[in-house]
Amino acid sequence: MSVIGHVKRCLREHPNTRDLYRKLGANWAKSRVYFCENFFGRYHTAARFDRLFMKNPDPWSYSGNPVSEERRKLILDMLPLGRYKRLLEIGCATGWMTLPLATRADELVAADISSVALARAHDRCRQSKNIRLRNLDLLTEEINDRFECIVCAGVLVFLPAAAQQMIRDRLAAVLLAGGDLILEHTVNAYPGEIAGDWIHALYRHHPELVMLQHVDVGNYAITLFRKRAR
Repeated sequence: MSVIGHVKRCLREHPNTRDLYRKLGANWAKSRVYFCENFFGRYHTAARFDRLFMKNPDPWSYSGNPVSEERRKLILDMLPLGRYKRLLEIGCATGWMTLPLATRADELVAADISSVALARAHDRCRQSKNIRLRNLDLLTEEINDRFECIVCAGVLVFLPAAAQQMIRDRLAAVLLAGGDLILEHTVNAYPGEIAGDWIHALYRHHPELVMLQHVDVGNYAITLFRKRAR
């Protein structure tokens, strides 16, 4: 461990300094997020996610985590139809949810902003012929296709608050009438993220989306919407 690392560890763990260390760390994180969002329009960029996935192929420790496994099962069980013609997964990362979703669709489009994550998803999903991977920045790019079902698990919280309504309307527009939309996010906000509760409430106010089901699992909320049939 370097000298700087040793000093940080002492400050972080010593009873006389650990509370101050945490407060300073939290304020520094908030300042960094504020600077990035005001000068660059966002904090979570493609480059940031690429660096994250290069360091760790499972940065949120989903694999083998009982809570994560329960969340994944609940999402799959919450899908009203046994199979969809076209399903869109937003924020597929390295494909942890992608393979199970592919068993529920004739065609699955799995999208992510990180090219590093998509390369790993390609290796994981190479045997599944109905999966199409796409590099997509939901903040700046149109989707253009139409889908019977959309799944957004743990991804919308990373997008700026000012863009959430635009993203909601964009997703609702590409969802076919009578189609299903599942959102799954952390309830509380973490530094640089948006609270999942706030995001899900925003979708409940869309005139074409009807909430069919809502489940809380620990700090996670899963909500199922259906687009009104015309």
